[in-house]
Amino acid sequence: MALTTLLLILAGLLTASLGQLLREQPGFAVDNVLLAGVDLPPQSYSQPDVRLHFYERVLAGVQSLPGVRAAGWVSLPPLGGQGSVTGITLPGESRGAETPIANYRPASPDYFSAMGIRLIEGRIFGPADLNRKVAVVSQSVAERFWPGKSAVSQICVTQWGPDVPAEVVGVVGDIHTVGIDEPPVMMVYVPHWFNTFSIPSFATFVLRTATDPAASADAVRQLVHTIDADVPITSLHPMTEIVSQSVDDRRFPMFLAISFAVFSLVLASLGIFGVVGYSVEQRRRELGIRMALGADLKRLTRMVLRQGLIPVVLGLVTGVVAAVFAGRLISSLLFGVSAHDPATFLIVVLVVAVVATVASYIPARRAMRVDPIVALRYE
Repeated sequence: MALTTLLLILAGLLTASLGQLLREQPGFAVDNVLLAGVDLPPQSYSQPDVRLHFYERVLAGVQSLPGVRAAGWVSLPPLGGQGSVTGITLPGESRGAETPIANYRPASPDYFSAMGIRLIEGRIFGPADLNRKVAVVSQSVAERFWPGKSAVSQICVTQWGPDVPAEVVGVVGDIHTVGIDEPPVMMVYVPHWFNTFSIPSFATFVLRTATDPAASADAVRQLVHTIDADVPITSLHPMTEIVSQSVDDRRFPMFLAISFAVFSLVLASLGIFGVVGYSVEQRRRELGIRMALGADLKRLTRMVLRQGLIPVVLGLVTGVVAAVFAGRLISSLLFGVSAHDPATFLIVVLVVAVVATVASYIPARRAMRVDPIVALRYE
């Protein structure tokens, strides 16, 4: 019972943690979003304008597909990890060890609506900004450099390549970049004309669809291959699948703990059932004499239950104490849940208590139905 209680509490903590993780707001749309990654061969796409022409052709094609509401491209999508990481400062500040670090993302203007990234302030850069040094920053950048003030029309010095002063034209919400369980990082989004790095040789097309995004996967694959059959599609997945894969490292230990806990609970229940049943069988003559002398059946049932549940109570207490210490060992696997979550402890104690009581009550109740005369003659 102690081991069962310990395993159930650990499984409960991991389950609650995964639930909190899946309820976490990632900062972008998850449903009805399809991501298609491409990697341009360097032999054919060594020039930035050639790469941009390919992206524009694909983007025009996917925007015309049935059921596609919005489409855009970005160098690295949400949950794609960090990339193009370098410093960002204010005018007049020099580089140093304490220079804030941001992730730079070249993106098309329609990327934000397609990805469902919320515009908080200002606007998204567009064709009217052509050849201007403009940028859209995430909320964490705005709060870091201009706390309590509007970030729109402010100047930041981007250090992605040569130091370039850029005007902030908009602020968007933070997104989870590394993983759902990792805090958002500072992001700077730039248009394709920003510098020589802003038309990358790899990109991800984002499609917001009206129906199941997987239904558009074949059409996207055919479109890319029609434009250039030599361009490989490195990934083609709905956003829901990508989010699900991002928590796989947490899902496996949860399922493992649940499996062991349920198996242990079944074994413990069978053990209680067998022990109480054997104890009742050994005391059949005693119980028969008690009933023949007019003993109250409810009192006899409570007596048998009490004897069967004393080890259960001791096991519960031991298991809870062990779980308090064991919770510290899995604290790194928990998200949004304390290792000593009282709700989880209470639920497990109630479940174990109910199961143990039922396992003890069944043989006790069966013994109380035996005719006292039959029990005495049996002996």
